Amino acid sequence: MRNTLITLIFSLIHCYVTSQELDEKTLDSIYIKALNSNSLEVKLKNEIILIDNRLARIKENFENQYNFIKEEDLFKYARKNKNKVTFLKLYHVQISKDTLDINYYYQSLIAKRGIFFKNGLTFKRSLMTLPCDNEEYLPFLRYIHRNQKWILINED
Repeated sequence: MRNTLITLIFSLIHCYVTSQELDEKTLDSIYIKALNSNSLEVKLKNEIILIDNRLARIKENFENQYNFIKEEDLFKYARKNKNKVTFLKLYHVQISKDTLDINYYYQSLIAKRGIFFKNGLTFKRSLMTLPCDNEEYLPFLRYIHRNQKWILINED
């Protein structure tokens, strides 16, 4: 009984030690791989991508490949383009310690200038729209951790 318990404890410790912990550097490298994948490169070539903290760190790798925009520039961009801009946001979902999905979704911003009296006097108003999807969850890109590397196993 004691040997079985010791074996079980060592097995659990081994599983914990060998599983992949995701730090910022690892996630950045996975995002770089994802943005370099043919699937995303073809789909997002002419799309506007909203920059978050992660993309701000890695965007110099893709300056001429993708159209990036900062959140503070969205209103100005929308005003220049018929008061509306549609952009996408990249995000990830960690399914388990060795499985990570990279996904994106579209958002739209409608920008208006004028005099508005909601919660005080303002001169700008923006309306953000989000997609409503009733489909089951399907990742765009799925990476698994195998042999000390993150490997792409499916492309949409």
